[in-house]
Amino acid sequence: MDTDIPQFVLIVDDEPSILRVLGRCLVSFGFTVVKVSTVDEAIACLKSIQYDLVITDLQLPGANGRVLIKHVKEHYPKTKVIIIAGWLDKPEFEFFLPKPFEVKELKSLIDKSMKKS
Repeated sequence: MDTDIPQFVLIVDDEPSILRVLGRCLVSFGFTVVKVSTVDEAIACLKSIQYDLVITDLQLPGANGRVLIKHVKEHYPKTKVIIIAGWLDKPEFEFFLPKPFEVKELKSLIDKSMKKS
């Protein structure tokens, strides 16, 4: 596996179909994937494995994706974060992918995020 490619990816989305599709895509890219649907579940997962990448929606039940992004930046600064969302007036994040998206767009953004130090 290429060293620029993350080995462990955490996907956070409350839509089962998005979790399923993203999971399949990432596994086909060769990643080990964990899928959860809330920020609380994500934070618990982050404590057990060193994830290379977190892919999260912003609109989640309970705490929103921004809470998770802040937590990752504060506690796991080497972990990259990609935001996926169906809406965002003005993308304020460096690595943002609007829903719906193409698989090649996802792969390209993952590659770009992992090359960034």
